[in-house]
Amino acid sequence: MPASQTLGHVLTVSGSQMTVGFEHEGAEREIRIGDMVKVETAERTVVGTIAEVRFADEGGEQTRMFVVDLMGEIYQRGGEPEFTRGVSFHPAPGDAVLTADGDDLNVVYNESARANLAVGTLHHDPSRPACITQRQVSISPPLSRRSLRLCKG
Repeated sequence: MPASQTLGHVLTVSGSQMTVGFEHEGAEREIRIGDMVKVETAERTVVGTIAEVRFADEGGEQTRMFVVDLMGEIYQRGGEPEFTRGVSFHPAPGDAVLTADGDDLNVVYNESARANLAVGTLHHDPSRPACITQRQVSISPPLSRRSLRLCKG
């Protein structure tokens, strides 16, 4: 995955969502629903996924915005990055919004400490397996544990 690039800046924050003004200049690609983005603050990195893309043409001026569902935060714990669901340090209007990079995806989706089951691949990076923990699913016949591939952290 390429390095993070700035997509725009936070316009509003409301509970579990933020609205971002998309700055098309300098953006190397289009934004899509489901893309993961991040906002780096002094305390933590807030991550979320794009849930809505808007386009407005007001008086000849075109404006593009997108809405992000906030997922959680990446923070340092014992010198290692760790992801936790939920947001305690919300982004502020004006903060830069960046694309999430491969390192961010590793932290958010790495469940190496738990046994996991592969259920597909990530939308953000199809080379990575999408996994659920065994405690999240009840396995009943005819599906057996042997028929499911374990994810590696």
